[in-house]
Amino acid sequence: MSDHAVLHVKGRVLVGPEDVRGELWVVGGRVTYDRPVDPAAQAVTVEGWALPGLVDAHCHVGLDAHGPVDAATAEKQALTDREIGALLLRDAGSPSDTRWIDDREDLPKIIRAGRHIARTRRYIRNYAHEIERRRPRRVRRPGGAARRRLGEARRRLDRP
Repeated sequence: MSDHAVLHVKGRVLVGPEDVRGELWVVGGRVTYDRPVDPAAQAVTVEGWALPGLVDAHCHVGLDAHGPVDAATAEKQALTDREIGALLLRDAGSPSDTRWIDDREDLPKIIRAGRHIARTRRYIRNYAHEIERRRPRRVRRPGGAARRRLGEARRRLDRP
């Protein structure tokens, strides 16, 4: 479309629960419900249903059954989501760095949860950043006098 091109969408436009309009205009990348007044504008009219972009609320762009994937595969995953109508993706976790997708206007926007964090061998292999809790230091048993004091305290607690 040229700088003066205008998109005219005709059909039922659901603006709100009680607000349905018969048309909208896209001028300079912005939606308006008023007919443009620019005489040089070339309007392209389309008729039918117009849906807002959908949200994929749980996906894993950059991940497959074997772990992280290359950029070409991540791009294909994002394109697949876009082709079904999802323009916003909620990435529920991926070991791949997919921030480069943000620079592409032709791909959906992604909100990322980051990489999974899990204890070692407690999650699917190659998916999570594995961490292990520190082992506690060896606890010494009380010796001689301390053991006697502990025994006396227990006996006092057991008295009626």
